[in-house]
Amino acid sequence: MSFLSSVSTPLATRLALNLFFTPLKFPIPKRENAIRETAVQHHLNTGKSDFTLFEWKNTGPKVLLVHGWSGRASQFFKIIEELHKKGYHVFSIEAPAHGKSKQKKTHMLEFVDCIEVAQSKFGQFDFAIGHSLGGMAIFNSLLRNLSPHKIVVIGTPVSIHSVVNDFCEKVKATPKVANRIIETIENRYSMKVEDASTDDLAARFNPQGMIIHDTEDQDISVEQAKELAKKWPNAQLVITQGLGHRKVLMDQKVIDSIIGFLPLT
Repeated sequence: MSFLSSVSTPLATRLALNLFFTPLKFPIPKRENAIRETAVQHHLNTGKSDFTLFEWKNTGPKVLLVHGWSGRASQFFKIIEELHKKGYHVFSIEAPAHGKSKQKKTHMLEFVDCIEVAQSKFGQFDFAIGHSLGGMAIFNSLLRNLSPHKIVVIGTPVSIHSVVNDFCEKVKATPKVANRIIETIENRYSMKVEDASTDDLAARFNPQGMIIHDTEDQDISVEQAKELAKKWPNAQLVITQGLGHRKVLMDQKVIDSIIGFLPLT
């Protein structure tokens, strides 16, 4: 990528786009098997892509969980266990090209399509929890009539610009390539990236919310959470230490904070 960026921005952009829309698939850890096996699995279709919606039935409020890029539905297993134990009716999306999906490529708006289909099948969700890109997808779903009473985002990027710039920095692509990726996204999906960014939507809708982010998150800087909090006045900012981008989902204090924030009635 570094070489291509120096000799041909179009070629480097083509490679970068291929990587950008291809999530990494990790083996599902054994610790997540039990939560997957106890769920009712709904195999659904957005009209373009197949995805799986995991459901743990209960009598309480409905909670929707949306994983991040290269994540999976059962990544929330600790949170799911605690929510279900407390009586919540829990749903978790496994997006196209993630988990056991055979699809190779996807993008954030397909996550939004999945949320829309889930809502059309099961009705409005009382609460929504998103990790990383999943948080951004939840905010974009507000444009399609998702209206949870409260939203929790964990390790979520502040904007699409930040996602693209962080990606290009990691793969050693130049700022010119980053700009080309933004242009491609805007042209391909007929949108302005600012209109689909977490901070813009948080300022526009300002739902009750909680922002959770760790100081040692190597994927998304904690500074992005602080930027998001400035645009989202109706949200609490919870900053943790020593958990990184993924272990934060398994931390008991974090889980207790989330459950304390979501009322059962």
